[in-house]
Amino acid sequence: MSKRLALLVLSLTLVAGCGFKLRGNFELSSALSRISIEGGNRSLREQLREQLREQPHEQPDQHLQQSGSAATEADSDGATLFISKSEFQRSVRTVDENGLATGYDYIYTVDYNVTGSEGAVLQPLATISQHRTLDYEPATLDYEPAQTLAIEEEEEFLKQEMEQEIILQLLRRLSRIPEYSGEAQ
Repeated sequence: MSKRLALLVLSLTLVAGCGFKLRGNFELSSALSRISIEGGNRSLREQLREQLREQPHEQPDQHLQQSGSAATEADSDGATLFISKSEFQRSVRTVDENGLATGYDYIYTVDYNVTGSEGAVLQPLATISQHRTLDYEPATLDYEPAQTLAIEEEEEFLKQEMEQEIILQLLRRLSRIPEYSGEAQ
């Protein structure tokens, strides 16, 4: 196994085993103090819920209760984050002289909108996407089981990294949603 591949496997093992967790401090408006998450894939929903629980939100009259947003399955009293599209695509970027793929393009796209409890549109339909490339040196592509597994692990790590970046961007955007009066637009 090449040194690069061995280093990659070691790095992935350390990151996975150390309990790496996305951190961010985005203050959410009280309009998002209770928010349900609908649609999207399970992993994305679960990680968003976890991150939203950790985010502080504005509560002008209740500073003592500032413990983060309650992210729920469905809550008619709160806002709704609806993920209409959560798609991961992989396409061949480069091939070797034998026609075997030696590089890939990855695109992770999320379409979402946010509505208030009374149906007010807090965030119209918007898109967040991440793009990455992954190239393999021909020496690492002997297609032996261990190397194939390392490539699959590298791809999985890349997917997780892209999902984490999508979540960070989504939290930044949610933090910019202002208060609303509660009336449908």
